[in-house]
Amino acid sequence: MASIRDDLEADDALRQCTALLQMLNYVAGGRDVSANVTFMCQIIIRGPASPLVKKLAYDVVHAAPLSDEDWSLVMEGLRSDIVGTFSLEVQVLALSALSRLPVYKLTTALLEGELGTRLLPCLQSSSKEVRAGALAAVGSWLGNTAALDALGQSSALCLQAATWAESIGDALLDSAHAVCAAAFAAIRRLLGAETGPDSGSGAQLQQRLGRLVCGRVLASLPAVLNRARMLAPREQADVASALAAMLLSAAKYDYDFGATSQPVGEYLQPLLSSIEAPVVFEAATGILALAGVSDGALAAVPTLAMGALVDLWDHEGSGAARSQIMDTLTQHLSALQGQAQFQLLRQLPPMVAQLPAAAGRCAALARIWAAGVAADLETRRAVRTRQRTLPSTELRQLLSDSFLMEVIGGLESGEKDSIAPEAHYPAFREELVCTLIETLLQHPRIMQLSQAPLAAPAPSATAGEGDGVPGNASGTPPGTPELGGAREELAAAVHDVAAAQRAAELTEWLGCAKIALQARNLAPGTKACLGWEREPQGGTYACTAVTDAWLGLLQAAFASARALPKQAGTPAGSRRTTAEPDARVGTAAISYAAALQELLAQLLQHWKALSPAVQPRALWVVAHHLEVAASLDGTWMNLLRALADALAGNEELANTRRHALSFSLHLIALSPYQRRAARAAATEGRLEAAASNNPFAAGKTDVALSATADEAEAAAEGAAVALLAAERFAALLASNAERLGPHAGLKEIAGNLSSLLQAANAAPKASADARERLGRTMAHIGPVAAAVLPPPPIKTAEGSADEKPSKEEAGPASVVPLDGRKLQPSPDQYLLSRCPLASPTSAMLQETKRGSRYWRLRSAVRAAVTEASPRDGHSRDPPTLPELSSIPSKLEVLRLATSVPGEPTWRELTAAGDPLQLRVTHQLDVATSALTLQFQARNRLTVEIKNAGIKLAFGGPMVPAIKLPPVHKLASIPAGEAVTWRLGFKVLGFGRLSVQAFILLPARVAVSPGDEPSLRCQLFTISPMQLLAEPETTPPDIFFQQWASMPSEWQAVGTATRSGVAGGLAILSALERSRLNRVALHVLPAQGGFLAAYSGRTWWKASVALVLTAQLLPAPPPAVAALADGPGRLVVRASFRSASPEAASALGADLPATAQELFAGTVALGVATEGVPVAPADAPREPHPALRPLARLYAGAVTARDGVPGDNGGLVELEPLTGRAALEAAVLREWQRARSGRLQPAL
Repeated sequence: MASIRDDLEADDALRQCTALLQMLNYVAGGRDVSANVTFMCQIIIRGPASPLVKKLAYDVVHAAPLSDEDWSLVMEGLRSDIVGTFSLEVQVLALSALSRLPVYKLTTALLEGELGTRLLPCLQSSSKEVRAGALAAVGSWLGNTAALDALGQSSALCLQAATWAESIGDALLDSAHAVCAAAFAAIRRLLGAETGPDSGSGAQLQQRLGRLVCGRVLASLPAVLNRARMLAPREQADVASALAAMLLSAAKYDYDFGATSQPVGEYLQPLLSSIEAPVVFEAATGILALAGVSDGALAAVPTLAMGALVDLWDHEGSGAARSQIMDTLTQHLSALQGQAQFQLLRQLPPMVAQLPAAAGRCAALARIWAAGVAADLETRRAVRTRQRTLPSTELRQLLSDSFLMEVIGGLESGEKDSIAPEAHYPAFREELVCTLIETLLQHPRIMQLSQAPLAAPAPSATAGEGDGVPGNASGTPPGTPELGGAREELAAAVHDVAAAQRAAELTEWLGCAKIALQARNLAPGTKACLGWEREPQGGTYACTAVTDAWLGLLQAAFASARALPKQAGTPAGSRRTTAEPDARVGTAAISYAAALQELLAQLLQHWKALSPAVQPRALWVVAHHLEVAASLDGTWMNLLRALADALAGNEELANTRRHALSFSLHLIALSPYQRRAARAAATEGRLEAAASNNPFAAGKTDVALSATADEAEAAAEGAAVALLAAERFAALLASNAERLGPHAGLKEIAGNLSSLLQAANAAPKASADARERLGRTMAHIGPVAAAVLPPPPIKTAEGSADEKPSKEEAGPASVVPLDGRKLQPSPDQYLLSRCPLASPTSAMLQETKRGSRYWRLRSAVRAAVTEASPRDGHSRDPPTLPELSSIPSKLEVLRLATSVPGEPTWRELTAAGDPLQLRVTHQLDVATSALTLQFQARNRLTVEIKNAGIKLAFGGPMVPAIKLPPVHKLASIPAGEAVTWRLGFKVLGFGRLSVQAFILLPARVAVSPGDEPSLRCQLFTISPMQLLAEPETTPPDIFFQQWASMPSEWQAVGTATRSGVAGGLAILSALERSRLNRVALHVLPAQGGFLAAYSGRTWWKASVALVLTAQLLPAPPPAVAALADGPGRLVVRASFRSASPEAASALGADLPATAQELFAGTVALGVATEGVPVAPADAPREPHPALRPLARLYAGAVTARDGVPGDNGGLVELEPLTGRAALEAAVLREWQRARSGRLQPAL
């Protein structure tokens, strides 16, 4: 390295070139050349040098990482190089270096560095290379979101940007091909840049520049198209994308789109036949984007564009671009209709199987199934309404495709076409089925049912007995005055039409779901997933995420079938006697419900064919949705056999479960190397060897003695679900026997079930809890099994039986014949409940395939389907209480009115008496996982401070974006003045970030390095809670499924810093203001306690969960009088779990800091023995606005307890009324508009 520095300093161009070439070689090899780069910038970039040496120096600038000081030196050199001081080649290279200029240096470079004024002559230079280089530089800035934000904050830079945009528009007609191509590329970057909110400075600047460019281009569009035809074939890619972006922007800016789309479409269509693959891709992408807003002007061209993209898939050299091709194909499926769309949907799955990334496969499959389901529903609607032209896409036809049949069911298709090898991988097969099921589960029609159950209005006084069946109508709001005459008749007609429409749409979805669950005509549908990998593979069963999703869709289908009217096609609760039922809808609904029951019967019939990991899940669904007859038929026999198999279990599996528990405890005492060996032994099923002192001992080969922990957990789950199923069916028999009286079929069924339960109760390994539940169940059905049946009817002399007794004459011992009807289920069976079983909960199984892949697959599929789900006007998230969490308080409004717009929040790191004040603020970017630290050093003395420095030490998972010097030098700070600089970092993971600063003061005498006088500043930390992204909306059932399977956990117990129920409100208010999303909140007003659940996710998509349980304990008598907020002290237990051990350890390493950051001083760790802890001075005192109903609920409970009548409420008061919700939503919108539009800089 010393020789390189000597050569750079030598006044010899050959030696300097040799040193620079050696530096490029070191950079290519990954070696650190930062010291020599700084020296190169000082000697060559900033100073005079030969053109060849300058060129090589700028090559090093492009290749090597530069520090903040290096860029300052480069900016000084660019001031002279971009005006052509040395040569034309150096000028072009200097212009190319402008695009690498950091964004935080852009404003300084353009204003203080005078690069902006020196760049304008380059745009009008006589050299075409200089003009093209200047256009490329400004195009890179105008296409960068961060650069647009920086430019938009200065009115002078906004004027310069407008001048650049005018030059770009004029350059489209430049005579030089390179300049014209650079102008098209700049337009593509400008109009395709993704900016933030529309009210931001960068977005406003982009809109102004886009409007300016579109106006200049559209004014001379024929000449621009003629000029573009002269460019080389490779340069047509930028032309195609620029023209498409310009037309899309023109439609947004209210230009005449119809007059310009036709000539642009005629220009782009021949490019689909180009020999250049990038040109074909950009032309096809532009045509498909324009087809979505052209209103039929480009009707025939999208088919050609899709065909060109499909042909491009197998083009030589397009392997790296296959993900982009697939994204374009699947994002524009709606551009095709009818048979063309169906043929493309059949072609896409084999292509998706060749994609390497799981996220790309899930996204593509989600869009494919979304289009297929939408087309299927449209076909069903066309059949129902008897349209003449029917769409030709049905889900049954798609599932009958030979490729899908072979992938899902392993069936022989009879065709010899080659199938991509990736299709046989379990990952693609799981993603294929799971995306289809999740697409149906997240469809707006079934989502609307789960969010707002279909309920009929209260029947009128003249309604019949059968009019009160729950149906699809929306009820009359309470308090609505009764209508009379024609108005009542009109309201009834509208009510019936809306109910019939909703019933028809739900029936169509039910038919689509039934086809997906089990298709006909040799197409197995997705039911084949229940038979995947029945035997353990590598010591564990297959991932049950797909089967759980399949069973979840089956439960959703049952819920929709029960929500439909009981009478065929008649809207439930109809108040019009003349309403004609839609017989086709009603018949289809009855047929679909019968098919669903047939699926449950098949599950019981093939019970032994199911994997032990799937059997408990299937039994859960059977217990909640199976309709059984009143006689002992084949379904009852299969059910009893399944219950007996699950209840009996396996004694050796129970012993294995105990081995698994001892093994989990044994892992703690092992070294990391032994722990890996023990886990490998457990994965292979050798639990006895894994739990012994010698993890390498050979385990027994007998399957009964060396069963895996996975089998043990499946057996335990099966026994627990079997107990639940036995209780539910026993209650079903008892309720029907009480309603109908003695019956031979019920007596026979109860006797068989009682014998089964007696055998399970007599098992030697049955637990005390299981025996108690079995005994209670047997006592429940004992009277049914022991019922005395009446004698058979006596024949008369004429040979006919006695007449059946009337209902009044029938005594308690009379037999009521059921005529083969199904038993009437209990009311609770109509609830939409999900199976609580998910990924394995055992800590030993977290690293197996089931444990590691379950939530990763479900999360990836759910995210992809959510992105691809149709938005057809249905509200995916109904307005609930958490949406009102941002309504400001009076203090927040006052702070907003009196604060300075755009002022950052500074944290001072020095003391009041230090000569140099050091402050810091930070900004986090979730999209790029970036952290920006802004420092400010202010001179507090009355004299100038020279040669000071700031030394920084960083902690936590972050690395600098550029090479940082050991000490940031502060050359001179005048009295009372301040110096500001920024540093960028890349956050690598979830954890607490810290910055320790040292101020190195100038010394009058010479000291050795490291002995300079310094001031140690306060430690600046960034809470890991700030590394949480926007949380996803998670239903409570899914949340608690994930909670049970999260491997990493820590717990803490604390006491609220406020007494009484006010302590609970303060804790919940702190969590409402955090980055966690409330999932559930159950309160006990009379006791002042609550159970709350919160979810979140880190920047890296790792799920985190928090569950709080609180109880109000009585305070000691001497302390009661001192409690200002009410008697009692609130004790809280916080349980935190995460799917990422990194997240759990980061928050659990420093519990006091985590509690302060999470609860904002409202909780003190530990249980207070006397009174309550003292709250910090900055702890919030007012409850969060979203908890005001809860505060009223607590107040109502307190007044009722004190003898004063309270509010007539409960948990339902947590949901605001419709009028108040609308008012608060309007207030929230106005508040957000005020916050986002505060004094934006004028352009």
